[in-house]
Amino acid sequence: TGAAAQTIKATTYATVNTSGAGIKTNSGTVTVNTALTGTALTNSATGILNIGGTSPITTLNAATVGNVVNYTGAAAQTIKATTYATVNTSGAGAKSIAGVTVVNNTLSVTGGTLTNNSTLTVTTALSGAGTLVNAGTRTLNIGGTSTMTTLTAGSIALIRRRASSPSIPGIRTSRKTRSICWSATSLSATS
Repeated sequence: TGAAAQTIKATTYATVNTSGAGIKTNSGTVTVNTALTGTALTNSATGILNIGGTSPITTLNAATVGNVVNYTGAAAQTIKATTYATVNTSGAGAKSIAGVTVVNNTLSVTGGTLTNNSTLTVTTALSGAGTLVNAGTRTLNIGGTSTMTTLTAGSIALIRRRASSPSIPGIRTSRKTRSICWSATSLSATS
């Protein structure tokens, strides 16, 4: 709480509740086991934020290159809808995305299941030994590579980035391919 900028001490907390006008920043490794709540938190370029419980915080600023947010819960968790640099999911609890989410570097599903119930954009890499489920007609945009072990999809768009085409094992694209749309019943490419 406070009107001035504050740095959150790198340690393990049951709950972190931010409030006040000052920017609250994590520059170390902060673990929140139960709930991340309040108005806003900024995860700096050196910040590692481990969330083991809920994250109903109003604003999570996690887009700065270099920072990492880990969702580690043993129970079900909802991934905060925001823009991230890097996100890792682990733990036995099912994870879900309920709002528009962008991951500018890597999304890694290292265990369990992550279900996309909205629009998920991964611009660089999608990886992990877990399962990513793209529910129904929800949108999953992959702008880089994918080495996911299991990807179950209703609709996936592979978006061409720069001079290289996206890479997903088993799907071939050429430099002329602008996008590929894959659904549960068909695979089509457009140039």
